[in-house]
Order: sequence, then structure tokens, then C-alpha cells
Amino acid sequence: MVTTPQLGHCVYYVQNVDVAVAFFCDVFEFAIQATGMEGQYVELKTSAGGVLAFAHTAIMPDFLQQPTPPVAIEETSALGLGNGGQLSLQVPLPVEAWVEKAVKAGATLLADVALQPWGHNVAFIRTPFNLILELSDGGVG
Repeated sequence: MVTTPQLGHCVYYVQNVDVAVAFFCDVFEFAIQATGMEGQYVELKTSAGGVLAFAHTAIMPDFLQQPTPPVAIEETSALGLGNGGQLSLQVPLPVEAWVEKAVKAGATLLADVALQPWGHNVAFIRTPFNLILELSDGGVG
């Protein structure tokens, strides 16, 4: 029984679930935990036990029970900033190795690894399906 609010899982809506799932399984070695809606929804189990899910944008109105309102995706896409979403992943050292692996899998480097004022070594990439990823050492190096 949950007694305080907790993050259950994150769902990210994409145009191609297979591409998103393949990217995270190939680069970060996440495993498929569950699928549904004829492959239009897939949950990935992370190494830390969290769940990251991908759902096709076509099923969003089903969940919301109303048409999906237009959002400023075009504005952020035009600036090369993905579609308005960002996910932060803490990765084992060296961060550069994870950036290289992601770029080889089709990601675009937006900002190379740099020590941030808050003490983390961080890089930013854009996935092939337009999600911005912050790859961080979590301040352990």
C-alpha cells in the first residue's frame, strides 16, 4: 500500500514505439517488461528497477478520452530541442562512453560532457525519436 506519493513510471509518447524501445534496449540495456495494445505500448525495466514506457501518440486520445490539444512541439523542434520533453539518466562512468554509444545508435550530440556548477558531469543528446536525454554521472566523479 502506497502511503505517500511516489513516481510509478514515466510514459513518453512517440511516433514509432519500436524505434524508441530498440534505442533504449541497445544503448542502455533496458529490458522489455510488458507490452500492450498490439505493440503500441511497451514498458522497459531499468537497471535500477524503474519503469520507462513508450506509447504511440495515436493511443493518447484513448487514455485522455478527448482529442489531444496542439502543443508547441514545432517550436522546440525548430530549435533542435526535441519535442519539449527531457529525460535524465544517471550512467556509470565514463559518461563519454555512453554518449558515444548513443551517437552510434543514431542520437545527435547537443552538448558534450562538461562539469556543471552543481558537481555533475553532464552531456545532452537528442534521440532518433526527438527526446532530449541528459546523461549524467550523478556527481560521483
